[in-house]
Amino acid sequence: MISSIAITYITLDIVGGCSLLLLLYTYYAVKTLPQRNNPVLINIIFISYLATIPPLMLLFTGQQGGVHIQWICILQSALIDGIAPMYFVGLVALVFQTWSELRASNYNLAKSTWVQWTLLLAPYIAYTCWFVPSLTLALQPSARVLLYPFVYCTNDAHGYVIRNQVGYFVVACLAITIVLEVWTAYFVLSSHRRCRKLDLAHASSLYRTKLQLYVRLCTFTVMQVFPIIVTAVNYYHITPTTTAYMSRGATQIVESLYPLAVFFVFGTQRTVLQAWKILPATPVCKAEPRVPKI
Repeated sequence: MISSIAITYITLDIVGGCSLLLLLYTYYAVKTLPQRNNPVLINIIFISYLATIPPLMLLFTGQQGGVHIQWICILQSALIDGIAPMYFVGLVALVFQTWSELRASNYNLAKSTWVQWTLLLAPYIAYTCWFVPSLTLALQPSARVLLYPFVYCTNDAHGYVIRNQVGYFVVACLAITIVLEVWTAYFVLSSHRRCRKLDLAHASSLYRTKLQLYVRLCTFTVMQVFPIIVTAVNYYHITPTTTAYMSRGATQIVESLYPLAVFFVFGTQRTVLQAWKILPATPVCKAEPRVPKI
């Protein structure tokens, strides 16, 4: 029997995955989108899409709410343990790139080839570094891989040691991300104040850009605060059954909202909405032809 929380999680996860797939296809199909020139941005969207697949393995194999094959549970638990490190390392890479572009005066560090490759490969290296130990622990005879309330399997070897360590790693990534985001917001605000004194028309355009950036920063900040709260709750071991049940259910519902949040941040950009014909195209002013005098 599938619980209502599992149904909600699966529905939100599928909708989020399909939304991100649509966004990736838009980047591929519309050659004029400026986002195509930002591989780190496309990478975090691709990572967010990949993160929606492992939690649905039981559904894809017809075992959701029924008897679970052990090796599928083991593989699923190891894959899921690598999702959070991969996603948040990718988020650090994206925020670092934005920060580097805004602070650059003569040299943008993020434009360096080796830095670009590092930012692109770091999330997958982090995923491998957590997937391999989790799979190794899950294959031990003393380990148990159970259906984590209420959707997917998880590895409880040595008291959920992998999940706890993942939480600490994520908090460290979030601390770096929040510092860079605050620094980025300071750059934008300072630039806006300088431009207001020089050019009102440019200041108006910059204000719209600043507002969009602040909306994205606020969305990412909310996404970052939640894992910190969950890690703190797990650290202090809240043990009552009812509290634990509600906490785990709420945790999974919020997890399933992450793909939709990423779609909201990047799928509501003006250029994307124009590509989908939701907003009218920006008119291009053409110079009127000069009429010769007779």
